[in-house]
Amino acid sequence: MCGIVGIFDKNIKAHSISERLCTALHFIEYRGYDSCGVAMFSSFEDIQPQLIKTVGEVKKLEMKLASSYYSSNEVSRYNIGIAHTRWATHGVVTESNAHPINVNDIYMVHNGVLENYLTLKSTLASDYQFSSGTDTEVIAALLDKEMKVSETPVAAAIATLNYLKGIGSYIAVSHRYSVMIVVCIGTPMIIGKTDDDDFYVVSDILAFPHTVTSTYHMKTDEVFCISNSERILYSKQRNGFISMDLLPFKAENITQSELGTYSTHTEKEIYEQVKIVQSIHLDIKQKLLTLNMDITQYDEIVMIGCGSSFNACNIIKELILERGISCIVSAEIASEFSIRKRHRSNNTLYILVSQSGETADTIKCLDIIGECDTLGIVNRLHSRLAKSTKYLIHVDIGVEVGVASTKSFTSHLIILSMLFGLYNNEEISKECSTIAKNIASTLELWPSIREVLLRYATVSKILIIGKGVSYYAGVECALKIKELTYIPTEAIPSGELKHGHIALVDEKTLVIAFFDEYRDKIKNNVQEVLARGGNVVAFDTNRRIDDNSTEFITFHTANTSNLPFSTPLLNAIVGQILAVAIAQMLDLNVDKPRNLAKSVTVE
Repeated sequence: MCGIVGIFDKNIKAHSISERLCTALHFIEYRGYDSCGVAMFSSFEDIQPQLIKTVGEVKKLEMKLASSYYSSNEVSRYNIGIAHTRWATHGVVTESNAHPINVNDIYMVHNGVLENYLTLKSTLASDYQFSSGTDTEVIAALLDKEMKVSETPVAAAIATLNYLKGIGSYIAVSHRYSVMIVVCIGTPMIIGKTDDDDFYVVSDILAFPHTVTSTYHMKTDEVFCISNSERILYSKQRNGFISMDLLPFKAENITQSELGTYSTHTEKEIYEQVKIVQSIHLDIKQKLLTLNMDITQYDEIVMIGCGSSFNACNIIKELILERGISCIVSAEIASEFSIRKRHRSNNTLYILVSQSGETADTIKCLDIIGECDTLGIVNRLHSRLAKSTKYLIHVDIGVEVGVASTKSFTSHLIILSMLFGLYNNEEISKECSTIAKNIASTLELWPSIREVLLRYATVSKILIIGKGVSYYAGVECALKIKELTYIPTEAIPSGELKHGHIALVDEKTLVIAFFDEYRDKIKNNVQEVLARGGNVVAFDTNRRIDDNSTEFITFHTANTSNLPFSTPLLNAIVGQILAVAIAQMLDLNVDKPRNLAKSVTVE
């Protein structure tokens, strides 16, 4: 989940390597922002490496680099650098646990989890005194030990492959040898080359500058070694050195989103959903036509995802159950899929949904699926999932900077709906235009919703109630609110409220009620909440004459579309508004909520 970057310049550049490392980190900071750091070296002069680390975001690292000590003339004399932005797995968030990690001659950045690090740490304890709580320090010590007994740095790196268990990739620099070593074990590592023969190595192509013109995606158990005199690529699977087949690359197609007039990227991406809904059906309709896949041929269809991607799958599953379909359709949480023992037909289609295309739990499912047909739905065309499924639908909604999924969730919901044919071809264009207008109308409620929420600034928990597909939309809303506000939030089928959940209700409880065609039944549950001192805010997709209650506030999110996913989509967007509004009210970081990362590349 961490973001790692390596740069090896053929010559000293006008722009210091520290500036370019920090620029790259900014583009991939969504992968983790607990701490960050850089290390810089020269392969031309005998000057000491510089190692700079800090707890917090990249902007703090830049401030540290700008200080008088680090902004000395030596900085412009470095041509090798590694950088890291961390999502903590092993070791608490401290500067000593921040990367790069230094062990003797080795400086290392790492993305992943070393499963056997305690065993290796015990084995190495007689030779090394460990100063951090990270598994990365164990890998660095192992590489340092192998460097002392191996003939070459690449031989030392190859030797480490025999000891490391888990998934993860690392970039290491040996100051003594002036060499950069890259090892890929499962998590993505991409090598980029410029026309000037400079090399970039990144865990995410967003970190590439515009000067990169060709790339190579490393495979598991490959080692890349670069120095002034050589570039070597080794494959353990092919038991030898191999040529690097670089592919053309245009970095200008991958750009960071600008805020414009919005205060946060998340807010901006919520508003972008209006245009996405207006236009995405045209792109997806064409892609479905060229997919050359008949979804009706399968005995069973299994949708797999994590977080918001899974919630989109679950909503579609519920819609299909309500309308009936000839084959078995299910939705699975990717991390739970591997422990399922049920037998499935060989004639099963597996749909794997991921915004980043790098979600480790989702990708691991491919090993279990085996030879069955697979369809990937991803927003990142260069991702591992995009390259690994038989069929692919590229969502193509641009970069989603906010950690909380908004526009990618909406896109997944629409694409899955179109894939399963929950509409007829004649109505999709008209209805998506209508839904876009409904979303725009819902977003106009934002200031009023914010004002109402001020009354409930001291709530300690939030419950969301609804029936049918509105309950499943409530699950997505609850996730958004938990992610951005840290307030315990739970979605409950409204009829289940009295079967235990109502014990949670008191004067510090806020209940969000989604009214739809079952509004009369849900209103009875609302009365149960009010009778116990709870607070209620309701959202109704249709205005009714009798909706004039003075006991609770009702917002009308008018749904004038006939498409089946329109009601849960509007409810999910209400959840996005609630999450951002409450987070801003609590003065929290909306784009970078605590403990989270956008791309979950570890299990």
